[in-house]
Amino acid sequence: MFSRKEASFQGILQEHPEDLQINMNYQYEANDIQEILSGRLIQLSQEFPQRFSKTISVLATIDNIVEGQLEQRLQQERNVDKGEHISLIPCNLGNYHWIGILIEFQADGQIKRAEYIDSLNDTTSSSIIFEQKWISKCRSIRE
Repeated sequence: MFSRKEASFQGILQEHPEDLQINMNYQYEANDIQEILSGRLIQLSQEFPQRFSKTISVLATIDNIVEGQLEQRLQQERNVDKGEHISLIPCNLGNYHWIGILIEFQADGQIKRAEYIDSLNDTTSSSIIFEQKWISKCRSIRE
């Protein structure tokens, strides 16, 4: 967890997609994903400090098997006094298909912005069902 100037992942991805290549022949486990994300955030914050003004944290991974994990992560983040911050939640949808959830919180703990990121643009039923559940959970947390 660290603070830098203005977080803008989409801008970094669009400007330098070749810099964000990973080993596609390896089946990443939960602890791998957390370490990779944390390491890449540190690296990107050093390369693009103007884009990292908020605290960014990588939360524990979740999956689509155990119920209640997403709600638990959202509630934990909402109850922690971090001020304005961004949380990343990696999620394994099975068969080593990882998606990301990016949530930007306001100072009062309310969700300002939430993004569902699927680099595969997967339209399988498990991905769509999880995305629909995620949207529903974010809406209920906002209220």
